[in-house]
Amino acid sequence: MTDRLQEFHNEAIEIVAFECRKRGFMFPTHAVFLDDVPGGKVVIPVFAEDLKAMEKAGYSVKQSAGDLETPIPAIIDMDGDVLRYIIAADGTEHEIRRRGEGRESAAGRMIASAAPLAIQEPAPVDTPAPEPVNGKARLYAKMARVMGNMQRIPKTGHNAHFNYDFVTEADIADAVRRAMSEAGIAFFCEIVDWRRESSEVTRRDRSGNNYTVTKWTTYLQVRFTFACTDTGATIERLWNSEADDDQDKGINKAITAAQKYFLKTTFIISTGDELDDPDNSVDDAQQDKPAQAKRQPAKSTPKAPSKPAPAPKPDNGDKQAPVFKGKFDEPFNTTDFWKAINAMPWNAPAHKINTLNKMWDDVEIDATMTAEEAIAAVETHMAAKAEASS
Repeated sequence: MTDRLQEFHNEAIEIVAFECRKRGFMFPTHAVFLDDVPGGKVVIPVFAEDLKAMEKAGYSVKQSAGDLETPIPAIIDMDGDVLRYIIAADGTEHEIRRRGEGRESAAGRMIASAAPLAIQEPAPVDTPAPEPVNGKARLYAKMARVMGNMQRIPKTGHNAHFNYDFVTEADIADAVRRAMSEAGIAFFCEIVDWRRESSEVTRRDRSGNNYTVTKWTTYLQVRFTFACTDTGATIERLWNSEADDDQDKGINKAITAAQKYFLKTTFIISTGDELDDPDNSVDDAQQDKPAQAKRQPAKSTPKAPSKPAPAPKPDNGDKQAPVFKGKFDEPFNTTDFWKAINAMPWNAPAHKINTLNKMWDDVEIDATMTAEEAIAAVETHMAAKAEASS
């Protein structure tokens, strides 16, 4: 065997066998072609690019050392001791494009020996199986961490009509969003179903005649999804919501309320609203409205003896008239209204104010009414309640 590659630069040869001359390599590292000298052989290095070019030219490449059944014609590079072209059966030359010259073959590993080489199977390695990841358990742990970090949220919203403070949906969303982001929880909201229904509400005009108005209510079913950013595990929950609106804001109101109370309930967020506690409710006070404000003692200012004492102010319903300031404008007489309202049989002061709040929300009383109309509407409402409970 000879190693006179420089004599064959830019020459056509025929590869007749493969050899492996490097310990630890499984695939061929050298190709053998015949010299003009009888029985003489010349070897040339082969690389991964060479084997791929041979397969591309249509040859079945033997992926181990040994003789080839069909010789593979090739041309050696004119400047180096490497193959440059593989010649297909139809005479087409397939150029070998290399990313780096002189590198070792990208083939696998084998152990060289003097005898014909055989592929060695790697010894099995006992690798412990990774422990399965319980994605939902990790997500629940993250949600518990968010729950533990939630503090009472201050009330930054104010209802001027009903004169009370409340926790806004934005306050809850901001607090929960930051906590979930830090814990690695994504949150999604999807409307599953919705409908809009109308109902007729009876009113009474100034002449005492009844008339009806249409009230529109939007009902939603929403799917909320929590997703773990580490494992992709998800938890889904359905939530129902509703909102009254005669225009085009019904869905917006309902989905805002749904998200607010879903997050508030899921993460047990306290807001300090007394009427959120069912034990604090009476009769119609099941709405998210404030309890009756504590009565403040009237302050008296001593007057000079020479001036007559001011006339006593008329009863204005235990100072509840300001609650409806801006709702019942002129010619509505709040003093006459509260005199009549206070004379009705109420279970408790909270029963009175919460009933009026609910009637306002249900459009049973509104700012277009006179005092007589509003009083008649409240009497009708109370009579219907008494009849339903008997």
